[in-house]
Amino acid sequence: MTSQKVNKLERKFGLIGKKFSLMHQKLKNNLHRFSPFFLLFLVMFTNLWVASPAMRIGEAVHSKNDSKLQLASAVELTLLNKYPSDDYVRVLGLALEDDYLFSIIGYNPTIFDVSNASNPTFISEYIYPTGRLTTLTFRNEYLYLGSLYGLEILDVSNHTNISKVGVYNTTISDHVWAITLQDDYAYLAAENNGLVIVNISDPTQPKEVGCYNTSLCAYDVVVAGDYAFIANGNETGNALVILDVSDPLQPIEISHYEDVVYTEMPGFGISVNGSYAYLGTSGYGLFILDISDIYHPVKLSQFYGGTDSMGDWSDETVKDIFVYGKYIFEAAGDNGVYILDVSDPLNPFLVGGDKRPYTFDVCLQGTYLYVGDIFYGLLVFQVTFPSTTGRPVGQIIAMILVPSLGVVIITTIVILYKRKKISSN
Repeated sequence: MTSQKVNKLERKFGLIGKKFSLMHQKLKNNLHRFSPFFLLFLVMFTNLWVASPAMRIGEAVHSKNDSKLQLASAVELTLLNKYPSDDYVRVLGLALEDDYLFSIIGYNPTIFDVSNASNPTFISEYIYPTGRLTTLTFRNEYLYLGSLYGLEILDVSNHTNISKVGVYNTTISDHVWAITLQDDYAYLAAENNGLVIVNISDPTQPKEVGCYNTSLCAYDVVVAGDYAFIANGNETGNALVILDVSDPLQPIEISHYEDVVYTEMPGFGISVNGSYAYLGTSGYGLFILDISDIYHPVKLSQFYGGTDSMGDWSDETVKDIFVYGKYIFEAAGDNGVYILDVSDPLNPFLVGGDKRPYTFDVCLQGTYLYVGDIFYGLLVFQVTFPSTTGRPVGQIIAMILVPSLGVVIITTIVILYKRKKISSN
């Protein structure tokens, strides 16, 4: 290589070296200028990310040596009113439509004006001579009543002048404990009659069109699409039975759930929400089942809040279950009302409740909870949900800012020291 070529290469690499030197100086200056803000952002983001898993509503903790449940954040219930105010009477069944509440007070279907929810106003009742009614539901100006004998239909289009328009009697005189309406059919959980399907396209002429009673003692029923979910009170097993009712004239059993531990466990209440079934039992608490595969229900978890051993019919008989977002409102018999957080279906935990003699029905409208008690009457509660996360706002802010502030102070001191050193040079 000639000396001329060598000189050219030296000059070329010298220019490249100067360019890299200038780039390095600019980067260094920019880092001095922006590092405090970049570090502040980085630290705050890191703290927020680390803290976020702890931001849970209603964090519940079990002590290692204590079975009592400690509530970090609760859903509060405030009793607003009771009907009747000065007496004790049974209440069975609750149905809400706009500003009206329908319920069986004592023996009689009764209508209340609840436009002022804190003060239900009696409108009228339909007098029954005996205590044969057990449940009710409402649709299109008609009340559908479950009784000891079957189904009875009242026209309530005129709230002050109720009239009976239709009657259907089951084969066996046994209580109808639940009624679900879908299209032109009423699905009756008719105890030892099993599931009875009645055509109600003409409410004055209800007619049975289908039934399913093999090994069933039906206490509750929910219909979702083509499927009927039945809480089975037969102690021989199969606490939940699922039927295909796409043809209401020929219901077909497609699956069931029997607990592998509590094989004698009877079902008593049922609610379905999406791919989850919430199964209330007599004496065993609440079970959460995954029904995404309708042919193979799978148990995810169980919640039992009773203080006595499981299996007692008189303890924690879960008849009614109301699903609201991530919360379950549960009529838990002797244990009153439970409110559970089921955002993690594998780990339901208690976030509130109220102890009453024997709750049998629950229904939420807005922030008002209506509770039917077999002994204590109709109860109206104001529900207050947690307005913030499980941690107080101030605690969250401090958790983020305190570490960040320390890092920022240290970083600022280092930068000032470097700048002072550079200026002195």
